[in-house]
Amino acid sequence: MALYVYRALNDQGRAVQGQLTAGSEHELYHLLQETRLELVSCKVREQKRRSLSFGAAITTRTLIQMCTQLEQMMRAGVPLRDALKELRDNATSPRLSDIVAEISRDVSEGKALSEAFARHPRVFGTVFVTLIEAGERTGRLEEALTRLKNHLAWSEEMVARTKKAVRYPAFMGVMVVGVTLFMMFFVVPQVVDFLKSNGKELPIQTEALIATSNAFLNYWWLILGLPVASFIGIYAAKRLSPGAALQIDRVLLHVPRIGIILRYLDLARFAHMLAIMYRTGIPILNSLEVCGRLVTNRAIKEAIILINERVATGENLSGAMVQSNIFPSIAVRMVAIGETTGELDRMLEIVASDFDRETDESIQSLIGTIEPALTLIMGGLMGWIAIAVFGPVYDNLAALDF
Repeated sequence: MALYVYRALNDQGRAVQGQLTAGSEHELYHLLQETRLELVSCKVREQKRRSLSFGAAITTRTLIQMCTQLEQMMRAGVPLRDALKELRDNATSPRLSDIVAEISRDVSEGKALSEAFARHPRVFGTVFVTLIEAGERTGRLEEALTRLKNHLAWSEEMVARTKKAVRYPAFMGVMVVGVTLFMMFFVVPQVVDFLKSNGKELPIQTEALIATSNAFLNYWWLILGLPVASFIGIYAAKRLSPGAALQIDRVLLHVPRIGIILRYLDLARFAHMLAIMYRTGIPILNSLEVCGRLVTNRAIKEAIILINERVATGENLSGAMVQSNIFPSIAVRMVAIGETTGELDRMLEIVASDFDRETDESIQSLIGTIEPALTLIMGGLMGWIAIAVFGPVYDNLAALDF
């Protein structure tokens, strides 16, 4: 099999470029014919160069647009093969166009749409494939696409919201570190030589500043390397030891301010996805299994696995959530009400919305704490340097006899 870069014409005579894997040019010609493309020219491209030329990441926004277009065409009664052809021709990136072309070929050969999507796991993850499969099984593919689109939009919003929240504190933190290093490496050493040349005893705050500057100059490799080494060590421990990774994630959940944000982010992700999958018609055990893969904290993941095991033995969801000791009591009561009234999906959406709100409030509270703290640190550092430097300078000037 070889990777061919081809140029073809569609039904409207418009030029289309892309790449496709085939055994020969003859097979490539027939594959394009099945997708209603007329081959014009082609050449072989080595597989290893694919990632360089066509490896641009397919964003969540691109997937949302694809789901929207496919949903609208399905609701309008457009046959699936024709809908995939339109998606291929109107794809916003060459890589997505090629992937949709392969999906269209697989569907033409008799594969299910979910199976065709599953052949590209780096682009279409477990949630994507599972919801499509559920829509096929229930005969409500349009509704599954709608819920998938909503889930992708929610995920994108959560990522954007988190990035926006940490952007300013991160900038201020970098500024504090940068100013500290600049003052200790360049400014203070030059002033120290002038102060020591007078031969007078220096005040304690100046001596402390000189000692701090000397520590930065003599042990800069330790001061700068220790945080990096700690980060690498923690990362390696999480990668190499599942037990260490679990303990680290448990500790993170108890870090003041930050732990509550990490907890609510994962719980919101879990509740939101469970509501979508349950409403789509996916069995509760399968839904719990998939949702357990979505959370990032291993301690929460372990709790969801235990919930799944208890539900598998016949216990209801709310009771299993109580035993997990990971969900707030109000969330458990809402789920119990949903089980009683038969509106579990709606209650899970309410719980997810509550977790979203709690996440926002926790992030804003953290920012409200970090911003003045960083300002105080910056102001304190500048004040310390000013007092330690200009105090002795002023004393020396006052002692001069004009």
